Parts: sequence; structure tokens; C-alpha cells
Amino acid sequence: LEAQRAELDKASETLHKAEAQLSTWQEAWHSMQQRLAEPAQQAQVERTRMEQFESQLQHIAGRLLKLQTDQGVFNTEAHEAELKQQQTKLSELKQKSQQVQSDFEAGKANVQTLDNNNQSVRKALEETRSQLQSLTGRLASLEVLQQAGLNKDSGKKSAKERDAWLNNHQLKDAPRLAESIKVESGWEKALETVLGDLLESLQLDSTAELEKIMQDAPVVSASFITGSLSSVKPPANSLAEKVSEPTSLHALLSHIYCTDDVNNAISQKSKLKVGEMLITRDGVLVGENWLKMQAQDKGNQQDGVLARQKEIESTQANIEELKSSLIKHEDALNIGKEKSDQLKEQQSQLQNNLNQLHREESQAQSVISSTENRIQQTLSNQKRVMLEITDLKARKIREQEAHEKATLLRNAAMELLETLEKEKTELTGKDAPLQQTVNEMRQKTQQLREQTQQTQVRVETFKTTRNSAQQQLDRFKDRLEQLQQRKSNLQEQSSEQASEDPTTLAEQLEKQLEQRKQIEIELSSTRDALQSIDNTVRELEQKRHLAEQEVEILRTLIEKLKLEWQEVSVREETLQEQFAETEFDAKELSEGMDENVTLQSHQREIEEIQRKVARLGAINLAAIDEYKVQSERKVFLDEQDADLVAALETLETAIAKIDRDTRSLFKDTFEKVNVRIQEMFPQLFGGGHAHLEMTGDDLLTTGISIMAQPPGKRISSIHLMSGGEKALTAVAMVFAIFELNPAPFCMLDEVDAPLDEANIGRFCALVKKMSDRVQFIFITHSKTTMELADNLIGVTMREPGVSRLVSVDVNEAERMANE
Repeated sequence: LEAQRAELDKASETLHKAEAQLSTWQEAWHSMQQRLAEPAQQAQVERTRMEQFESQLQHIAGRLLKLQTDQGVFNTEAHEAELKQQQTKLSELKQKSQQVQSDFEAGKANVQTLDNNNQSVRKALEETRSQLQSLTGRLASLEVLQQAGLNKDSGKKSAKERDAWLNNHQLKDAPRLAESIKVESGWEKALETVLGDLLESLQLDSTAELEKIMQDAPVVSASFITGSLSSVKPPANSLAEKVSEPTSLHALLSHIYCTDDVNNAISQKSKLKVGEMLITRDGVLVGENWLKMQAQDKGNQQDGVLARQKEIESTQANIEELKSSLIKHEDALNIGKEKSDQLKEQQSQLQNNLNQLHREESQAQSVISSTENRIQQTLSNQKRVMLEITDLKARKIREQEAHEKATLLRNAAMELLETLEKEKTELTGKDAPLQQTVNEMRQKTQQLREQTQQTQVRVETFKTTRNSAQQQLDRFKDRLEQLQQRKSNLQEQSSEQASEDPTTLAEQLEKQLEQRKQIEIELSSTRDALQSIDNTVRELEQKRHLAEQEVEILRTLIEKLKLEWQEVSVREETLQEQFAETEFDAKELSEGMDENVTLQSHQREIEEIQRKVARLGAINLAAIDEYKVQSERKVFLDEQDADLVAALETLETAIAKIDRDTRSLFKDTFEKVNVRIQEMFPQLFGGGHAHLEMTGDDLLTTGISIMAQPPGKRISSIHLMSGGEKALTAVAMVFAIFELNPAPFCMLDEVDAPLDEANIGRFCALVKKMSDRVQFIFITHSKTTMELADNLIGVTMREPGVSRLVSVDVNEAERMANE
């Protein structure tokens, strides 16, 4: 091992030297590559720079030629003449615009006045409609109560018989007595007390007619009154005197006299003749020796029949008056709408003219601005061309000097590159023997390293064997010491036994030896017998195991056969029961069975039938009772459904009315906002046109699009505008809605942020104009907008995290500044 290690160290040292020589050559080669790359790269860079300089020199020459050509082109005389012409045109357009604006404002005031009048008429019309609807409902309620009070309700069985009887005699719709009575106001209660159920009486022309209808009269409640007009004047202060119609009641009421209260009636009853009575306004009836008063029953439909009849007639008269008033209001509203539409059409035409003038002004202003810009640009271009020519000449000189310098650097790099290429040729090929030597030494070193490792393994094996032998030797030494100790003990015992009889000891020894032999023989025979028994038991165990396996197989087979037999038995019993139930004979069925039918087809048919039965579900024995319960529930639900249908019809009627009102209000509001935004937009943009368009036909679900046309642009949706244009259009829309329903104040949060100075000026002018009616609170960073405010409130932070409010009264500050 030591020899192999020494040889390995020597080989490793040789390998290290060979690798060092190869590494030296590689470093030299790498250094050569770097030295070659630097001049090559420099030559390439300088070549590229030369090309760039040449390209730039060509560009500069072309640019100088163009600038020298353009130098004589810039002339401002034509632009200045066009500028004067456009300024004159702009002045004329402004004068026309002011005139049209004046006419527009006058028309706007007329439209506003007419709209206010139409609003008043519309409000009166709505009030009249509301009153008419209320009175119509009240009349319907009164008529229903009156029909119930006059016993015209045909819902009961007896009423149906009575109506059938009267219908046979063409008297079902005959007027009741209460419907034709004309009584002095205040005596309705007294007359109702006297007549009672007679108020329900049907009026007949003659007694002969009464006799005719009574021939087939059923047992029902009914009353009739006959008689013609009476020319006899009723007694003074009698109840008949209070009744103007019908005069046929005078005979019935002539013996009843009127008095104001019960006390007067009681004091006058002694003066009454036979058959005469007194009646008070409250319906207290007094006779010679009796008095009758009746409390008003709230559940009695007949109470107040005459008063109700009077109220019905009064309500009908009021309804007729309201209908006449409603027609007048509708005519007035239609006339007002026509005038308003005419004025709005004129306003629209004026607005279009004004917008056209604004557009022309904007175009003229745009032409003026562009002409001024062109003049300024021409002058600027003249100056720029002179500066650029001077700069290009200086740049041309610099580029030529840089080109010459790059040429020199490129030539030097090419010379150095040729020298290095020669050195590279000399160095090429010297690495092959060095690489071969390194590979050989690496292979030899690897072989020596493997041999050394194998030797090392053997050495370790020998060490392990040596250690094991040493341990065994130590154990033998311990055993030898134990045996020597035992030897000394036996020698001591032998010396002790030497004093005994040697013959006795010999006999005992022989006996013990003989006994030992016999025991060893018995032990050997017993061991042989035990081995034989073990073999026999082992064989028997194997046979028993095989027998148990066979028994288990047979038992499994028997169990399977038993199950199959039971299954067959059950199927046989089932088939016999089925045959018994169906009263079919198995033999006859077997003979009559189709030979082409198989068991599988029967099974498929049975499965199909079972699926159909399964879809039917389980048999419900309580279906009859459930049907009865569900039938009762259906009747209840039908009643509920009828109630819901009636309620739904009522709700649909209400919804339809709400929809009509909503459409009307939405349309009016849309038109007003549309008119206002058409006025606001040109004021904010200095021209242009904007209007609202509905995206759908249904006024309840339609959306609204804002179509705007700033000056000098095509009309488009607000989504296609710039941020500032969107902001101005939104301001116009908000102010248009705000003027429709103004509030005490309006807050604007950085509305002017996306606007330029010109648009901010128009925005401030509109806010100033509207501030006469509305107080504005606005948050802004624009100085122009701040100048508009009467009071300024700012927030400052003099210390980190500590804010303070600073307020300025602009008018007060202005006054102090003037002082």
C-alpha cells in the first residue's frame, strides 16, 4: 500500500505539471484571442463610425440644400391680407349674432310665460280630473248604497223571485218612490220616518194595473203606490205641503202636521183630531195619546234614502259641471300647447340661426387664429432656418474632423491585427502534445488510485481479521485461567479424597459409569422414538390439512347448491302461485308458447313493464281522502284566484294610469331639458349645437344620449369627445337640469379642472349669470375661477399634520386694496 501511494503521489505530481503547462498555453491562447478581439472590434467600431459620419455628412448636405431653397419661400404678405379680411367678417358676424341673441331672449321670455300659463291650465285640469274622479267614485258608492236601501239587490233567493215576478210585468226597472220624491230641505228624515218601507214602493199608474200584477204575486216583500196627479192644495203646515212631487202622496201625508221640535209637538197634541199626527224635523212622530221616536241604525241601508237621493242628484249635477269645465281646460291647454309649439319652433329656428352664426364666428376666429399662427410660424421658420443653416455648417465641419480621426484609428487597428495574427499562427498546434500528455497522466493516475483503493480495502480486511483473532485469543486466555482455577480446585478435592478408601471409590465410579451408559441408551432410544413420532405427526398433519381443504371445497359447493336449490324452489313456488292467480295451466302455456321467444326476450319485456310500474310510483291508499282535501283546497284557491285577478285588474288599471302620468311628466321634462341644453351648450362652447336623443321608443324604458357638436366638428356622441369637451357638455347638462328644478345652492367640485383658459372664461361667465338666482359653492385650483368668487376659503398646512382654514372676503379685500 505504501509503495502504491508513493507511485500515486509521483503520478499526481507529473499530472499537475502537465496540467500547469496546458493551462499556461490556454492562458496564452486566451490572451491572444482577447488581444485579437480588441483591434478587430475597434476596427469594426471605427468602420461603423466612418459609415455613420459619411451618412450624416450626406444628410447635412441635403438638408442645407433644402433649407437654402426654403429660405426664400417664407412670405407673410398673403397671410396678413387674409387676416384683415377675416377680422372684418368676424366683426359683422358678432353684430348679427347679438341681434339674433336679442330676438332669442325675447322669444324665450314669451315661451316661459306661455309655459307657465300652460302649467297653470294643466294643474287646473289635473285638479278637475281629480275632483271628477272623486265625485264619480262617490256617485258609484251612493248608487250602490241607494240600490241596497231601495231593496234593489237581487242576490237573495226571495229577491230573485220578486225580480222574476216584476220582470214578467215589465216592472223590474220601474222607478222607486224615493227616486221621484221632491221634499223641502231639512224634512227628509221626517218623511222617511212616516213612509218607512213605502220608499221602496213601485209607482203604478192605476189600481187596475195593481190588480193585474197581484193575480200571480208570490210570497215576497214588495210595496206599490198608485194614483194620479192631485190638484187639491194640501193643508197648511202639513207634511204634504213639504212634498212637491209626487202629488199622489198628498192624500197620505195631509193629516200629518209639521213642528220644529218634540216639545212643541207634545204641547200641541191635545189639539189633534182623530187620525191626525205631528212630525218633527228629527223624525219624532206624535199622536193624540202616543209618541214614536226611532234611533238611527248604522247598519240599516234605508236610513237617509231621501238625503242620499238628493246627494246623488247634486253629485250628478256637479259631475256634469266638472265635465264641462274639463272640456274647457283641455281646449285651453291644447291651444296653449299649439302656441307653445309654434313659439318653440321659432325659438328652435332662432337657435339654429344663432348656432350657425356662432359656428361662423368660431370658424372666422379659427381662421384668424390659424392665420396669426401661420404668420408667427412663418417668422419663426425664417429665424429657425437661419439658425439651422448655421448649426448645420458647424456640424458638417465637426463630422468631417471626426471622420478623419476614425479613419486613422481604423488603420492603426488593422496594422495591429495583422501582427497579432502572425503570433496566433505560431502558437497554433502547440496544445496537442500537452493535451495528450495530460490525458495519459490522468488515465495512469486514475488506475493507480483504483489500485490503491483496492489495497486499502484489503488492509482494512486484514485489520478486521486481526482484531477478531485478538478477541478470540483473549477469550481463550480467560477460559484457560478458569480451567487452571478449576484444576487447582480438583487437586484440592483429590488430596482430600486420597485419605478415603480407593476400593469404595472405584466401585462407586463403576456404578455411576454403568448407570450413565444405561441412561444414555434410554435417552438415545427415547430420542429415536420421539423423532419417529414427530415424523408420523408431521405426515398426519399434512394429510389432515389436505383433507380439510377438500372438505372446505365440498362444503362451499354444497352451500352453493343449497342456495341454487332454494332459489329454484322459491321461483317454482312463485310460478305456481302466479299460475294459481291467473288460472292458467303450465302445460297448456308451454305447448302454446312461441318457439322463437327466448328467456332473454321475456326478461326484457318484464324489465320494461317493471320500469313502467316504477314510474307510476307506489300505490297511495289515502288518495280518495287526499282528493277530497285537494278538491276543497282547489275551490278555496279558485276563490282566492278570483280575488287576486280582481285585485290584479285594479292594480293594472292603477299602473296604467301611473305609466300614462309618468310618460307625460317624462316627456315634458325631457323637452324642457332638451331646450335648456340647446341654450347652454353654445354659451359654454362659444358656438356649436347639442341636443338629447332617446335611445328607445318606450318612454318608460328608454335611455338618453347626449349628441353634441362643438364648433368646427361633426356631431357625435359625448363618448367620442376629449376630456374638456366632455366636462363642458356635462356642465351644460347639469345646469339645464338644475334650472328645471333649482335648489337654494349648487356645489361644484373641480368642474373646471380639465378646461383650458378660454373654456374656463365661458364657464365662469355662465356661473356668474346664474348666480343671480342660485348660490354657487365651488372647489377649484384655477385662478380665473377664484377671481369669480365673492368669498374664498382655503386650507393651508403651516406645520406638518396641522391644517388651518383661511377665508377671504373678496369685496372687502378689494375695498382695502383701493384704499
